[in-house]
Amino acid sequence: MPVQIMPVQITPVQILTAKISTALLSRISNSAQHRFALALKPCTRMMALAGFAVLLSGCGGNSSAVVDSSTPVVLPQVGENCDSAVGDDCANTGVTSILAEDAPITASVADGESRVYSVPAGSQVVLSTISGNANLYLYPNQNFSNDNIVCTANSAYVDDICSADNAQYAIVFGREASAYSISATNDCSVPSQNRWVDRQMRDYYLFYKQVPTLNVNDFERPEDLIASLRVAEVDPFSNIRDAAQQAELFAEGTSFGMGYRLRRDSNGLPRIARVYADSPMGRANVKRSDIIVSVNNIPWDDIDSTLYNDLLGTIDNPLPTIWVFRDSATNETRQIELTQSVYTINTVLHSQIITHPEYSGKIGYLVFERFLGPSESELDQALNSFLQNDVTDLILDLRYNGGGLTRIARKLISQIAGPDTDGELLIKYRNNDKYRQLDTERFFEPQQINLGLKRLVVITSNATASSSEIVINSLKPYIDVMTVGSGTAGKPYVSGARDFCGKSIFAMSAEGENARGVSVFGGIPADCTVFDDLSRDFGVIDGDIEGMVKSAAEYLVFGSCGAASSLTKLDSELTQPVELHDPDEISLPGAVGF
Repeated sequence: MPVQIMPVQITPVQILTAKISTALLSRISNSAQHRFALALKPCTRMMALAGFAVLLSGCGGNSSAVVDSSTPVVLPQVGENCDSAVGDDCANTGVTSILAEDAPITASVADGESRVYSVPAGSQVVLSTISGNANLYLYPNQNFSNDNIVCTANSAYVDDICSADNAQYAIVFGREASAYSISATNDCSVPSQNRWVDRQMRDYYLFYKQVPTLNVNDFERPEDLIASLRVAEVDPFSNIRDAAQQAELFAEGTSFGMGYRLRRDSNGLPRIARVYADSPMGRANVKRSDIIVSVNNIPWDDIDSTLYNDLLGTIDNPLPTIWVFRDSATNETRQIELTQSVYTINTVLHSQIITHPEYSGKIGYLVFERFLGPSESELDQALNSFLQNDVTDLILDLRYNGGGLTRIARKLISQIAGPDTDGELLIKYRNNDKYRQLDTERFFEPQQINLGLKRLVVITSNATASSSEIVINSLKPYIDVMTVGSGTAGKPYVSGARDFCGKSIFAMSAEGENARGVSVFGGIPADCTVFDDLSRDFGVIDGDIEGMVKSAAEYLVFGSCGAASSLTKLDSELTQPVELHDPDEISLPGAVGF
């Protein structure tokens, strides 16, 4: 059944499916170079998030909306001559009143009733539901049609927030009889953003009862505030990101930077662990296992994050830099000029079929990083190739996969397990005690491409997190899942972006458990401890097999796995923030959606 989006039409009442929003979807497909200049209109973006039609607003929309299409929305007709700046001209046209800046209006709405407000352009509109369930919609003019929505906010949480950058009208619709407060503000100062963060963390945040009381004015950035409000013992993950960049990352798979991941071997050498093909480093043929020697003649070990950013510049002013790399096989060095740029992420980094002389089956090997919108087609292509070539086993390499959209994870899970699990419980989510009515269960679903596997080997590391852990944990009750590498990050929580003043807050709002009631809190331990073999590329290249893949294949063939060479093991004492410099490595918030 197609996902349905909120109908907002005067008459006749009409329930519209997501297909009707093709015009909206087409608006986000322009040049990626312009997206990251931030000269865009993010309020009009739509993407399917967590299986629901969701509007993502880089300037204020609530993107965690779950739409109940069972209740039609009937809106009052607003007269064509209504001047939004003069209240008297709007008499008998449906406009309740004009929202004044920072002057909340308290009112109520009956079940199925709508109220219309004139909105000062360029403001943030905040709808705080006191009781019941009311939704917020913004429009640029008196045309209250489905494809004219600037922003929608319809979560069950207390605050619904939308940006009025291109809006003149706000509509409050009662999903049930509701009391509410609505206001508009142009205040995007740090104190205002901090107050917003504090409200969110005391509302739907999973650990809201343990949030400390702080003076929000003591913090120079909302990012610093949320780091102090989150309950670090159980949640080191809640964070704030740039809303426009996050929307582009999830919907289009675009990012900005050099496009690499750095890891250090046991000797402390900084090695390239992964490169995106379309990135500056990918286009320069930098490869996994290469050693970074220097940037602009400064030794790599003398470069901290501040100096790194000074050398490479910003998204608005990227600077050319001279990099020196050493080839790990030949020990030769080469010099390359590189400049940060926008690029498209290839989330399937490597895919091949491996055979073994002592094994009759065929082993599919897939390196997958990040669950983004474009991942769906990339995974389909790789898995279909495995299916067409009669693959009997799968090694799924998630060693660097920090998470992403849960709907992509759920599809991959169903494709791996196949039809025998269709309809079975995949995962269940538990919210805080104020929102138990939002507790959710997700189930295995039939897929056109399915492998129907009975066993799976997953390569993991301490960077394997969130949606990646969902894949492992959700499959364990149904098939034999073996983990090779090191323990995972242990992030059992999910979040949905909520936006204000160009910022997206990802506060952990629910904890996931598999069909056996098992959470991944504390991490998934490795069944076979194996070190990251940074001296080689992924998979089997010219008969040379990377160490972690070798151990995974040995388990499938012999029922046991060995360890990769200790010469290239990952030093577990090195923390990720010290190792990672490239901006694209800190841009993914984890599991998003439900």
